[in-house]
Amino acid sequence: RGWARSRGIARGTAAKAVESGRVSRRADGKLDAAQADAQYVTNTGHRVDGRAGNGPAGQRVAGDRDMASYRRSRARREATRAAREAFALERELGAWVRRAEVARDWRAIAQRTRDAILLTPCRLSASLHGADARVIEATFMHALREALTSLADGKDVLKDVLEEAT
Repeated sequence: RGWARSRGIARGTAAKAVESGRVSRRADGKLDAAQADAQYVTNTGHRVDGRAGNGPAGQRVAGDRDMASYRRSRARREATRAAREAFALERELGAWVRRAEVARDWRAIAQRTRDAILLTPCRLSASLHGADARVIEATFMHALREALTSLADGKDVLKDVLEEAT
C-alpha cells in the first residue's frame, strides 16, 4: 500500500504489477520502494498521456525517451497550429495580401506608366514644332521625369496625361 501511494498509482495497479512479475518482492515478501520504482518504470509500458498502461489503439509506448519525443512533436504541432491561426487572423485583418493581387496591380501600374511615356511624343509634338533641339530635349526630359516620378509616388500617370490632353 505504501509503495502504491508514494508512486501515485492505485493499489490494484500495484498488485497487478507484482503479480505479473513486473515488480519483484524481496526475500521477506516486502517491496523495496526504490527497486520497485525502477522495475515499474522499466517493465511497464506508458501511454502517450504519461500514465502507465497501454498507449493509443492498444500499442505500447516504451519508456521516458518515447514520451519526451512525443511531447516535443506535440509542442511543434501546437506551435505550427498557433502560427497558422495567427497568419489567418492577420490576413482577415488585411495585414497580408495575396501575391496574385500584388502582381496584377503592379502589372497595371507598369502598363499605364508605359502608355503615358509612349504618349509623350504625341502630346508634345504640336507644341514643339520648329523648336530648338535643346528646348525639345529639355521638354522631353521634363515630361519623362514627371511620368517616372508619378510612378514612384504611386499616382495614376495615364489619367494625368489624358486629363492634360483634353
